[in-house]
Amino acid sequence: MQTMLGTTGGSRDLERNVETVAEALRHTLRAVAEESIGATLRPTKLATHLSLDKSLVSRLVRSLRADSSADLIHHVPSPTGLGMFLQAAESAGVSPQRCGEARRAVDDFRTLLEQMPGGRSSLEAWIARGTTDVRQRAEHTAKQAVYRAMSHLLGFHCETVLSALILQPSADGNAVDGIEVSQRTAVRRLRPDTPVALFSIDLTTAHGEGPRPRLEPLEPGADPADPGSYLVPSFCDPEMPQVDIHRDAAHHVFALSDRFGSVHHPVTITSAMMIRNGWIQRRSDLQIEDQRNYLLHYPCRLVVRDLYLREDLYVGAEPEVRWEFPAPGAAPRSVAQTLPTQLNSLDIWTPIENLGRGPARWPVPKLPVHAQLVRHAFERSGWQSERFRGYRARVVYPVPMILMGWKIPLPV
Repeated sequence: MQTMLGTTGGSRDLERNVETVAEALRHTLRAVAEESIGATLRPTKLATHLSLDKSLVSRLVRSLRADSSADLIHHVPSPTGLGMFLQAAESAGVSPQRCGEARRAVDDFRTLLEQMPGGRSSLEAWIARGTTDVRQRAEHTAKQAVYRAMSHLLGFHCETVLSALILQPSADGNAVDGIEVSQRTAVRRLRPDTPVALFSIDLTTAHGEGPRPRLEPLEPGADPADPGSYLVPSFCDPEMPQVDIHRDAAHHVFALSDRFGSVHHPVTITSAMMIRNGWIQRRSDLQIEDQRNYLLHYPCRLVVRDLYLREDLYVGAEPEVRWEFPAPGAAPRSVAQTLPTQLNSLDIWTPIENLGRGPARWPVPKLPVHAQLVRHAFERSGWQSERFRGYRARVVYPVPMILMGWKIPLPV
């Protein structure tokens, strides 16, 4: 079988072949398992009877209980593992004819994998396109592998990233001001000489129009040129970690000083800042949405990002999260869902939770500090939290070095 994933016909052929292979595996493998221990399939009993590793048998039984062909293909052991199961079953007295039927089904499964460019990972990615559960499980496994690999390659990682972006109309009513508070917990250097960028801010005005954005500390009277003025000591550990700001025109990168952060002495960094005139309020011929992009500079286990919009801002807009590859330095700011923008996107499952208005749903389970940070931002700014509606994106094992962005449709 030639699989042609770029054509509709090839996709249908592949779908039919996956269905055929999956159902053959289901029928023949179940028959072998039932002849071994009876109709009630219990992994412990089957593993003991056949003297096999329990994890292999558990995966097999889970696949045979799957509701769909896609789920079966996702869970079923590799052809090598299935061969071990059939050899053990035949040695334990299962009829050679029944084992032979199962081996032919396994051979067809192996052929299917060999004909897929990239093997099983490509097949699972194809299956996951229309199956939410399979997609989420496969994506989680892939992102977890990326976390481990990038931690090793980059030489640092952290546990969690918590952030909240709070937006309201600027004082002159023509632009939008924002407060951003964020925390990175347990930042660790795995190699002592590894540079660690914490976060970055790009203050480029969209298309050169409107008032110029500027960055200010959240604390009144603090020195904008002092990197320490953007930290929140009561939420840091140690209380005053040393942070440097590296500026390149309108791009500001905050980095951990060389002498902080190690495997045995992790650092928790919490920052808060005011971004004046950072966004526009209304749609123009050139711009139909506004955005806040975050480049995740390091691997982490969990990201929680909140967005809060005042009741009179972007009325009726429903923000979404997009993942994009970083654009070249000279590329203009993305303004719409144009074809180049879509080609630059990475499709990662990111549900958005609507938090409603006010502070009732600020807390994150097992992370009480998040609600405390959001409360801190509102209290220090004097902005009225009851007037803001909130949205939350929670991502386990986010992909590092990829832009994660809030995209907000602009009203006319």
